Amino acid sequence: MIKLSTKIKELRLRDGRTQEELAEAVGVTAQAVSRWEKEICYPDMELIPSIANYFHVSIDELFGYNNDREIRLSAYIEKIDKMREYCDGEFQTALEEQETFLRRTLAEFPNEWKLQMRLASVLGSKAAKEKENGEDSGKILKEAIALLEQASKNCDDVEWKESLIGQLVAQYSEICDDEKREKLAAESSPVFISREMIRAYSKDEEKHKQYTAEAVLSLIHSVAWVINWNWADSPDVFIAMAELYKALFGGKNYGLFNSDMYEFYYRAAYQYAKQGDEQNTIECFDLALQHFNACNTAWEKKENKPTSPLLSSAVALPRRYVLNNSGNIISTLSYFPEDIASLIRSNPKYAWLFAKQK
Repeated sequence: MIKLSTKIKELRLRDGRTQEELAEAVGVTAQAVSRWEKEICYPDMELIPSIANYFHVSIDELFGYNNDREIRLSAYIEKIDKMREYCDGEFQTALEEQETFLRRTLAEFPNEWKLQMRLASVLGSKAAKEKENGEDSGKILKEAIALLEQASKNCDDVEWKESLIGQLVAQYSEICDDEKREKLAAESSPVFISREMIRAYSKDEEKHKQYTAEAVLSLIHSVAWVINWNWADSPDVFIAMAELYKALFGGKNYGLFNSDMYEFYYRAAYQYAKQGDEQNTIECFDLALQHFNACNTAWEKKENKPTSPLLSSAVALPRRYVLNNSGNIISTLSYFPEDIASLIRSNPKYAWLFAKQK
């Protein structure tokens, strides 16, 4: 218990809290908190969870058992990530089991953003499944949003915080909460004074190359996200984006950016299909599958770094990618005109894609 008094004071000062504020939050007097910090006495055991929650730490961390905590937390995260890996278009473990595991783990590590983020992701998958079945997924999505909001506040990693905000934006859009989305937008910086753009002005030659490459990748990836999200009505838009990527990447070594290329060609195929253009539909569908397979290979081998002269200096790459699976490809074929969708399903060269579903 000797470490407890020191830890309470350390956490209180870390968060800029007064003894009075802590006392009010856990229902004791400021004098009691003062005595804790001076090691005159210790908090009653029933207050320990409240104190840990107040500082957004686990009970173990409150007692100074950081190493044990981190080891256990890392093991839990490794386990849930394994559970969420795809195998033949399905998660390794059922969503219900993932959810149960994460809720139990969060009870041990309250306010741990890495777990909150993963539970929000599980709930997002669950909501999507319910929506496919025609069920109301609003309640699940609202819980996922609440978890993401908590995680973004607790997150101490700048890049992951950006990812969390990105997920929040998507979920706000899903439930049509324009007010919260606009509030997030008002609190954010415009593109021309983003971190990437500011860094690119560096006078150090090597840093200038690195930051310029990172700015280009971040900006084009964001443009791709917006273009793909809105499903433009013309295939020309998606083909033009694919050509831009080819020029920037030198026509090879896209790494995880193969996911953007897949989206461009798949959406172009859909638009051509709507026009009844069978030849261009098949050509774009073929290219989409090539990039789909290349993306999966890059993910498995962790080969993410582009090698073109313009982009090879990049060190930090965007985090947010759409990692599709064969199940998604097959299910979205239902949106194609039936005559062209049937041609694709019956084509022997796509047998590998549909074999996993049989």
